[in-house]
Amino acid sequence: MADHVPADVVQGSTPSCDGDDAVAPKHPTLSQALANELKRFHDLWDKASDISDQRDALARISQANRLAVKQHEHTTNLNLQVINLDELDSLDDCSEWFRLEKIASKHFPELYRLTRRLMGVWEEMITLEEAIKSKFAAELMDNAEVGEVKRFEAEVEDLHWARNVILEGCRAVLAAGGAAYTSS
Repeated sequence: MADHVPADVVQGSTPSCDGDDAVAPKHPTLSQALANELKRFHDLWDKASDISDQRDALARISQANRLAVKQHEHTTNLNLQVINLDELDSLDDCSEWFRLEKIASKHFPELYRLTRRLMGVWEEMITLEEAIKSKFAAELMDNAEVGEVKRFEAEVEDLHWARNVILEGCRAVLAAGGAAYTSS
């Protein structure tokens, strides 16, 4: 039997199963420019996820170290705000506290660097998102059911949520820090 392909069948579409020469509607495809921009956005998303994972792991280590400092303070009843040498059982308690504090504090510069790097990638993603939405708005709406577009929209939503959480945390720290400085 000879292969017969109707002239109106577009490559990539699937013929219907009812036996006539009708074809299913053409699957939406993205332009190469949009596909490239979405790939770039997804690559930035993966990079941000990797940085975030590193930062979260380091934050857990730092939190465990900070907990060790607090535990030492609690078990030794150490108060470094008021050191009474007459009541101090041993200088070992103070030296141990300083050792633990040094360990707990050593991760802060790296946490700060990773957070700054993550915020930089997020800003780049937001700029790219705005460019994609302004340049390809019609194409995004026409292809809203395409997997890459759905993924893009989900990642944009997560990006804005995560960025707002970080910014609210920064605002809370600044507000608490500002109150501490004004109260003294």
